[in-house]
Amino acid sequence: MISVTHEQSVCDRGGKGAFTRPLKKMIQILGLSSGQERKISPQEKLRLLRLNYEAEQAFVETARLKVISFKARIQFVNAAEKTWQERYWLNEKRDLKEIREKQAEVAEDLARLGLVKNLLIRVFRAG
Repeated sequence: MISVTHEQSVCDRGGKGAFTRPLKKMIQILGLSSGQERKISPQEKLRLLRLNYEAEQAFVETARLKVISFKARIQFVNAAEKTWQERYWLNEKRDLKEIREKQAEVAEDLARLGLVKNLLIRVFRAG
């Protein structure tokens, strides 16, 4: 058994206190005071560190998905803005040739937005 308050874990080789901070945080969450002479086995320390690692990984994955979501929302807002600008553009007198060119641009934009939509659907189904 290892005393948490007096000895460092084998995991602390990465730097002074590199892995003890998450361990101390987990001990606080468990309701143990830092002054207690609580004996924790190395296996228990490892289990606590793994739990902390899994929690951090979940936090990182959630943040990554939020970033993807916000980027997609920005693209859809930009597309909506462009749609309203094009509606205004169409109310002005335009050649049929100009209208057809604009129609081709809009078709390209819609295809790109369709790709973004499909990507988001796959990402959120996988996550």
